[in-house]
Amino acid sequence: IFLCPGTLVVMPRGIMSAARSAGILLALCLVAELVICPAVVAGAGTDIVIGSSANGNGNNGNNGNGNGNNGNANGKKSPPPPPPPQLSPPPPSPPPPSSKPPPPSPPPPSPPPPSPKPPSKSPPPRKPSPPPLRPPSPRPPPPSRPPLSPKPPSPQPPNPPPPSPPPPS
Repeated sequence: IFLCPGTLVVMPRGIMSAARSAGILLALCLVAELVICPAVVAGAGTDIVIGSSANGNGNNGNNGNGNGNNGNANGKKSPPPPPPPQLSPPPPSPPPPSSKPPPPSPPPPSPPPPSPKPPSKSPPPRKPSPPPLRPPSPRPPPPSRPPLSPKPPSPQPPNPPPPSPPPPS
């Protein structure tokens, strides 16, 4: 590639993309090496450390003394764990029996009577309009138009008499 002078001019984009993809691949390898490998090694080491507890002290710290389920080295069983505390309050104990009967419980209060509905706000009544000062006079009927008479025929000149025949000669 470098010996041929035309390749750098003609295909710079291809070279750049190849270099870029190689760089991305290298970066991915580095990330994998830095992240995955230590996690695997640390996991393996943790497993070894947890599994190498000689006297059973490891994970089983539930009994309070850390000896685990198998007890101490003498083989004595550790006491069972105390019961968990109750979350709900204990039920109330019944009152001690007495000679007097308990007073009757008061009846439940009756619901209050429904309050009267407030009067709805209505618009104030309209004042009657004052009577007119003088009574309206009845309108006279419109004057009747005379009926349209037919148009008189326009005067036409009388028809000219037919030409008289020429006198015989």
